Amino acid sequence: MRSESVRALLLGLVLAAGCKPSPHRPDAGPPWWKPAPGEAADWDIQLAATTAAPFNISAQHAMYTFNLWDVVPAATTLDYGDGAPLMVPAGALPTAITDLHTRATPAMVVCHFGGGSIRLDDPDAKKFPGYAGGNPPNRPDPVAAGSVIGWSTTPTDANERFIDIHPAARTTVAALIDKRIELAKTIGCDAVAVKDTDLPAYQSASDIGHGFAFVQLGEYLGWTEELSTRAHELILSIGVRNKSPLGADSLAATYDWTMVDRCAERFLADCGGARPFLNLRKATFAIEYDKTEDGDPNDASALATLCGDLQRAGIESGIVKSAALDSAYYMRCM
Repeated sequence: MRSESVRALLLGLVLAAGCKPSPHRPDAGPPWWKPAPGEAADWDIQLAATTAAPFNISAQHAMYTFNLWDVVPAATTLDYGDGAPLMVPAGALPTAITDLHTRATPAMVVCHFGGGSIRLDDPDAKKFPGYAGGNPPNRPDPVAAGSVIGWSTTPTDANERFIDIHPAARTTVAALIDKRIELAKTIGCDAVAVKDTDLPAYQSASDIGHGFAFVQLGEYLGWTEELSTRAHELILSIGVRNKSPLGADSLAATYDWTMVDRCAERFLADCGGARPFLNLRKATFAIEYDKTEDGDPNDASALATLCGDLQRAGIESGIVKSAALDSAYYMRCM
């Protein structure tokens, strides 16, 4: 972990380089975006695209969330200091950040990536010890010795894997995730959203476990705080996309906003993680899902009920999306 003096030096260099709030942010307040509840309520998230549902940024939303790798504007070299720099290719939306920032009413751009996970097809996946040609052991096989790549985040998707956040692996893993945050800053993201940092997954010995030893609460909170500290050093807003309320009080103290999935559909059980953020006047961006893909149609009344439940929970920034989080379906809760 960096010393305080190194952090101060880094922040000084960033400021000396002319880093300041971008033209589409208010100048008053902190140097990074800290949205209040209801701010940027007209927003969208698109993490996937198909021929039938390509990326679409034509709507005048106040905020868009994309996969970090999709908005890299041109081939970019990342130097890890190991003598093997990594070339990250231009993404599927290379002009998106510029296009959204130069609109008459600019939009905030949030770059989304795993803070407690990687996908084995991520451009930087091979830098994580244990990559093993993209086929590391998965449940129930033991994680290979020296690997920081664990089991899949869900039993049905072997491509997305937890990473080791124990202190013994922290130096290695932190340096790799730091490169993701630095890339987001370099290409002009206004904020980063990190996912798969849920405490229950790191403390589970069941089939949804992560493949590593039990993670203590202090170890978990140390990791999540390290992520937020790195983003703030670079004058980036940071939000957390979690599925569980456990540890939410500490997350709310260090993160600028949160993103929650299916909390109204699940009878608000998962909105518990939003409450600490709302109590601190920090925004919660909620995603509900159109269930017609599952053969369980959501009529207008059912969707209105979901939105009403979000509003009763104090969440003013709810949307309904397709399960793939593509552009196939979008409805804003009003």
